Amino acid sequence: MQKAKKRLFSVTAVLLAVLVALTALLPTAGAAQAATMRSKYTGKSYTHNARFDKLEVLNGVDISAWQEKVNWKKIKSDGIDFAILRAGYGKNANQEDAYFATNFKNATAAGLPVGIYWYSYAKSVADVEKEARLCLQVLGSRTLDLPVFYDLEESSQLNKGKAFCTQLVEHFCSIIAAAGHTPGLYMSRSPLLDYIEQETRGRYALWVAEYGSKTCKYDGDYLMWQYADNGKVAGVNGHTDMDFLYGNKNSLPGSATLLKSKTYTGKAITPAPTVTGEDGQPLKADKDYTLTYINNKAVGMATITAQGLGTYTGRRWYYRFKILPAKVTGLTLESRSKTRLTYVWNATPGANAYLVKVINRTTGKGFDKAVSTTRVDLTDLTDTQLYEVQVAAYRGNTAYRGPYSKVNAKHALPGTVTGLKTQKTATGSITLEWNKKPGADGYVVYQYIAAKKQTNRLATTTARSFVFKGSGAKPGTKYYFYVAPYTVDSKTKEGGKGTQLATTTRPTATKCTAAKSAKKQQITVRWNKVKCNGYAVQYSTKKNFSGDKKTLYVSSGKATGNIKTAKGGRTYYVRLRPYTTVGNTRYYGSYTAARAVRVK
Repeated sequence: MQKAKKRLFSVTAVLLAVLVALTALLPTAGAAQAATMRSKYTGKSYTHNARFDKLEVLNGVDISAWQEKVNWKKIKSDGIDFAILRAGYGKNANQEDAYFATNFKNATAAGLPVGIYWYSYAKSVADVEKEARLCLQVLGSRTLDLPVFYDLEESSQLNKGKAFCTQLVEHFCSIIAAAGHTPGLYMSRSPLLDYIEQETRGRYALWVAEYGSKTCKYDGDYLMWQYADNGKVAGVNGHTDMDFLYGNKNSLPGSATLLKSKTYTGKAITPAPTVTGEDGQPLKADKDYTLTYINNKAVGMATITAQGLGTYTGRRWYYRFKILPAKVTGLTLESRSKTRLTYVWNATPGANAYLVKVINRTTGKGFDKAVSTTRVDLTDLTDTQLYEVQVAAYRGNTAYRGPYSKVNAKHALPGTVTGLKTQKTATGSITLEWNKKPGADGYVVYQYIAAKKQTNRLATTTARSFVFKGSGAKPGTKYYFYVAPYTVDSKTKEGGKGTQLATTTRPTATKCTAAKSAKKQQITVRWNKVKCNGYAVQYSTKKNFSGDKKTLYVSSGKATGNIKTAKGGRTYYVRLRPYTTVGNTRYYGSYTAARAVRVK
């Protein structure tokens, strides 16, 4: 690989479980050497292991910023079958390969299958996680035909021993695989044997570097052999690394066929893909091919390798399928306030995180929130707006998200009731009404007793009105009320009590005891006192009080009123009614019967 100058490093790269299982799928290690081929790019001959006799030998290059600008059309025309590009190095955001984006665009435009590698400087698991995340960030939404290789070759890493190096490889690969890519491992033959555990070497497809030899002497299975660092390829200035890939142009590990997703069960899942030959006809399992499953138990991307038998010996077919968590169940509103909703749900087997999808049905806007527990607090909400909530389980990243739960739509705890007013009042009752509060399951009606500075809870109702009556509703008396909305969760919870309303019952009717004209142009009216704020004495020359009626207002402390504007010699009709006052509003009792008076 290229780092500061052209040289061979003991390198590590990692290929997804898809490519592996090759040890069991290919002829045994140590098979006799076979087909010798001359490379036009080095002018030398190389012998390929007999295990690859049934596979195509593809010619490839690996390119980085060290080659600077290259001509990919010329590279393709010179017989190159694939390309491995350096995407970057290290863990810092500025360490993307300066030519990666251009190389990827032009290589794919030229029709070349592409894979990538990431050069590692990681000194810890935390570092390698950052490198893997950065690699995925640089890769973005690009799709690959070949693996994402982990390049591990720094002496400072190798000096920490086999366990440490193996840990780096495993951690990088797991992150790459969880993102849906095929991970791979690149190393020189000797360091690969010395610093990587055998189980890990067998888990991932390998890209083995071995220069200066007519054959690759690695005795395990591998996908690629980097056989030289001094190749001459049209379109590349100077020398470049040269690679052999053992496989099939039509079935590359990074472009495996994606099968239908499966639901996590906690057990190995073994779907049987339809494997077809070159003629498109289905082949028979255990006769024409065998299947090997990798990572087919946990939530994530599982892989299947079909290895040819008999006539199809040496052929490989690659398949993938996602294992996803089951649908989330038990989504329940636990509590709420005016600006918050708290939901809980059942744990979903196989998942380690949850994606909460929230849509504000009032505004049409929404957002997602990821949590690692079976509980979420949704804050900064608006009490008058309706929120639709769903939850889906996933593991690793949201690419492995199961189906969403059923919708649970709730308002935040309603705030305060508006529009509280007196709809009707009588001598022994007051009818209150108010505006509907979105999200409220009902309303609590309170009475405030000013003299005692005491609040009494009168009733709960689902209606938007309430009739105050009974022994507490005394005629001609002022009362104070307010109404709070409530919701029913695990228990009843109330919103704000809102603005207090002052209102009154109507006074009882009084009785007119006398109405006469003892003085000229004056009528004197007498009545019985009742509880009220005053009396309205009405008089008119019309028996039905139409047209010229007038009203005399008398304070509550009096039981007599004198009408001094009456004209002598005429008959007037007189009646009266008590009233109570709230603010600028008078609430009247019933009129007395009218009396006729002849004015002197």
